[in-house]
Amino acid sequence: MSSFEWMELQTLTSDIATARSRLTAARSSRNVGRARGLEEEIIAAEARRTHLLASITINLAATPETALARPKIGRAADPQQAAPAGEAAPAVLAAAPRRE
Repeated sequence: MSSFEWMELQTLTSDIATARSRLTAARSSRNVGRARGLEEEIIAAEARRTHLLASITINLAATPETALARPKIGRAADPQQAAPAGEAAPAVLAAAPRRE
C-alpha cells in the first residue's frame, strides 16, 4: 500500500464534495444540462472512490499485523513494562482516584 492511494482517496473525496456543491448551485439556477453533467461526474468519482477503498482495504488486510503495530525503537509497547520495578506506570497513576 502506498501513500499515493491515501492521497488519491483524499483528492477524490474533496472532488466529490466540490461537485456536489456545484450540483446544488446548478439545480438552484435550474441549469438542467449542467446538473446532469455534474451528476454523471459524481457517479464516476464515487465509483473510482469505491474501487480505491476496496484496494486499500485489501492491502491493509494483506499487511502482516506486526508491520502495522511496530513499537517505536527505545520505547516499550506496554506502559506497564516501561515503569521501573515497584513503580506504577504514569498512565496508571493518572487513572487512579485522588485521595485528599
